[in-house]
Amino acid sequence: MVSQIEQISAAAEEMSASANEMVKVIDGVSNVAASNSKAAKQMATAKTQVSDSTNVVAATIEENSAATQQMSASTEEMSAQVQQVVASSKATFKMAQELRQAISLFRLTVEGQGKNSGRMADTQASA
Repeated sequence: MVSQIEQISAAAEEMSASANEMVKVIDGVSNVAASNSKAAKQMATAKTQVSDSTNVVAATIEENSAATQQMSASTEEMSAQVQQVVASSKATFKMAQELRQAISLFRLTVEGQGKNSGRMADTQASA
């Protein structure tokens, strides 16, 4: 009977040691689970930050796109205005040339006191 008690006692010690080992393993698994949970929360926070940053970048891109479109429209408008100025300049230059030609037909003399003479008078005389 002593032998059976010693066997039972030895088995109880083995079970106690096994139970202690299982508690350590369970504690390790619990620590890993807690670590995973903490990492998951950090990842969720990082995901939110990345999402917020992406939204800021997207908003900035939209603003830049709108500004670019506005700049393009302003450039086109300015180009049209420059073309109008060029056309007006050409027309003014042409009018100046025509005026020079018209004025060249007249010569004022001091003796004639401002009366037309020269080519215009010659042209009328020959007609």
